[in-house]
Amino acid sequence: MNDISPQVQARYQAVLSILAGVLGQENYTTQIMGPQDDMPLPTLLVALGMDEESRERSLGITIMPLGDNSLAATELVQFYSRMPFPVPAARDTELRAATAAVNAAMALGHFAVLGEELFYRYVLAVPNNTTIDSATLLELVALLEFHQEHFADYLEGVIDDEISLKTLPELIAMG
Repeated sequence: MNDISPQVQARYQAVLSILAGVLGQENYTTQIMGPQDDMPLPTLLVALGMDEESRERSLGITIMPLGDNSLAATELVQFYSRMPFPVPAARDTELRAATAAVNAAMALGHFAVLGEELFYRYVLAVPNNTTIDSATLLELVALLEFHQEHFADYLEGVIDDEISLKTLPELIAMG
């Protein structure tokens, strides 16, 4: 991502600063990070608090660069959350099947597995001449917070062999 000009990076950081201000007014703790080696784009980190296992959950917000072939009127804003538990290689097949079942039931975003990491991701298309409306941002973050925690519980249950693939669809339907 080193091909992003300093001006574009500065614009991304300015937009993320505006989003941080909106979220801060609703008592979300935020921090803008990057660009750096492990985070090549400016990223707004949003603390979502602890889950029922006392593990910290967070959401990263980035503006995705599209390079020279960028859309003329649209920017893509990515919301990304790593799940705070490992994915043992021995459970990979079951987890991938469970992820497909969970993704089919969700209204926003999707889960995916990358190596030993399970993550949740949603991408929002917005006009590139404005920022996300404050009310929309707050509602979206609340929805994403619910989705990534609620549905990740099912996936963690599969990983821990507490939920079988056979019973997973019924559990999801029951909510």
